[in-house]
Amino acid sequence: MKKIILTMLLAMLTSVGAFAQTKFYETCREIPQFETVYIGKSMLQMVNSSTLNIEGINLNSLVGKLESVQVISAEKSKPGKKLKEMADKEFSPAKKYEIMLESHDEGDSTTIYFKKISDKSNEYVLINSSTGDHETTVIILTGSITPEDLKNLRGL
Repeated sequence: MKKIILTMLLAMLTSVGAFAQTKFYETCREIPQFETVYIGKSMLQMVNSSTLNIEGINLNSLVGKLESVQVISAEKSKPGKKLKEMADKEFSPAKKYEIMLESHDEGDSTTIYFKKISDKSNEYVLINSSTGDHETTVIILTGSITPEDLKNLRGL
């Protein structure tokens, strides 16, 4: 549960960019072994503000800046490995994505990528993979959240 909350928190903190589903999401949506969820701006605006307080951090200011949240996950070994390989290829520095964070711990790995889409739009991608439970999750956030927005949340 703690891992899921951390993943979702990081996902919420890392967004910006496109106004529609990405090509990566559309490709993954067609693969039956992958679970996909797309949340658009209209649905994000309907979120009850009382639900946006996680561990004492108020996320209300960030949700208003989100354009979309896309989540792709695979829960078994073979599909999980395939999703990780696809994501690592799609969101690589070779495709102008900057690594913001990379962490490896006891079979779990987490990478957060950043790409500036325009002057007012960014894309953040969180890839979390676990060899222990053979699960991989990719969260793509697009919107106008800036690194300064994230910096202001630290220490709360």
